Amino acid sequence: MRVKSVQGTKKKCQPVTCRSLVGLHPAFEMPAGLLSSGGVGAWQENSSPGFEQFGTPSIARAPTQRRMVRPSHSQCGLGERVDRNRQIGSRFLTQLPSRLTVTCVLVVAGLIRPAFADEYDVFNVVVGADATYHSNIFARPDFLNPQSDTITKGYVGLRIDKPYGQQRFQLDATANAYRYDKFSNLNFDGIDYGAAWLWHLTPRVNGTLKASRTEVPTLFADSIGQQRNVLTTEEYLFDLDGQISGGWHALAGLSRRKEDYELQQATALPSFTADRGEVGLKYLFPSGNWISGVYRSIKGDYNNRLTDLVTFTSSGFDGYEVEGRGRWALTGKSTLLGRLTYLDRTDDSFPQRNFSGTAGDLRFQWTPTTKLRYIYGAVRDISAYQTNFSSYRKTDTLLFTGNWQVTFKTALSFRLSYSEVDFRGPVVALSTPERRDTERLARAGVRWAPTRTVELGADVQYNNRSSNNPFAAYDDTVVTLRGEVTF
Repeated sequence: MRVKSVQGTKKKCQPVTCRSLVGLHPAFEMPAGLLSSGGVGAWQENSSPGFEQFGTPSIARAPTQRRMVRPSHSQCGLGERVDRNRQIGSRFLTQLPSRLTVTCVLVVAGLIRPAFADEYDVFNVVVGADATYHSNIFARPDFLNPQSDTITKGYVGLRIDKPYGQQRFQLDATANAYRYDKFSNLNFDGIDYGAAWLWHLTPRVNGTLKASRTEVPTLFADSIGQQRNVLTTEEYLFDLDGQISGGWHALAGLSRRKEDYELQQATALPSFTADRGEVGLKYLFPSGNWISGVYRSIKGDYNNRLTDLVTFTSSGFDGYEVEGRGRWALTGKSTLLGRLTYLDRTDDSFPQRNFSGTAGDLRFQWTPTTKLRYIYGAVRDISAYQTNFSSYRKTDTLLFTGNWQVTFKTALSFRLSYSEVDFRGPVVALSTPERRDTERLARAGVRWAPTRTVELGADVQYNNRSSNNPFAAYDDTVVTLRGEVTF
């Protein structure tokens, strides 16, 4: 909502019309959130660059930076409403109301002030909550007595997005509270924050300077036992894109990524700190299509770990990657996205832990109408997974997602995926075949935005994993209700 001022006339608030959900939600766009991986080519030790970088639709809203302009309270006569709703927002996170009343609180808060947050605001406060039911919270096979639980998450966040000339400054900070109904030992409070400077030296030279930190509970599908195990991730990044001549661009980047598990002994995914440097070239065609190539050098250390001759674990590793990417619009309604990466990793002490291979991601995006979008994809991922029986795992995935903008206020989405996971590189002699898993996922969701300030959503997801290791198999049905208010 904007305030239109004309000399000699009375200022007034302009009428608000509901805009389409397209462009507001990751189901319909590919946002560049502060806490997402970025740079010339995002990389992490525990996985090769994944398909998430292409903005796979999800019913869960990722942090998006929306520039906004806010009229003064005196101009709109909303002072009392502002105070009342800020009190609602502050009480919401501390009291953690019951899941049945969360939706009502969010709807009422949004309807009281139906047009307070506008797309051009520089400053926003976001308050939200979701409740997630797991039929098998610890991802255990049937013969180990699976347990169900419900996780309630409340959060309050601050988002700032300020352009200044050719520069742009962004800040995103969110406080989260996770509460488990049955297993209170898993309760967790965390803070996520990120800051970015999208800089321009000249119209031909630009880049990003970014720092971020997140704290999230790890999934029990890759954990041992039933202890809480929080993953803390820090990332620092500087990248550069400089136009050389015509469509040719030079790419360069430096970054550091740190991943720390609260209980390293409870997971086969290693904690690490990795420094990365990369250089490359990109060619941008007049049509807007592009291709790029990057060479990436990596030096990593395993956090708080010494070389152990018994478990074949060392204190660090070296690696490199050669990667090609591209985006090609085949027609006005279809686009091809691709990534091909050769990666090589060398353990500092034990060659048994070395691995290399080709990872990749190919997506076909089809938008038959302005309200429909489908994505068909094939993905290969290679990542470290260190036990006595494996050093890494290779995951091949086929996926199909769809999104339907039913009305300006309502959107539906679905996701289907099938994955085969091979665990390779044992460091001890095996008496049985190497572990091999098959994973299936089906999800459907709905999103409803009754006003600009309120967003509600729900989805149902089914996870299934079969394996030649009977202790790794499980089924889990997940139901989530969520709501969010933007001030």
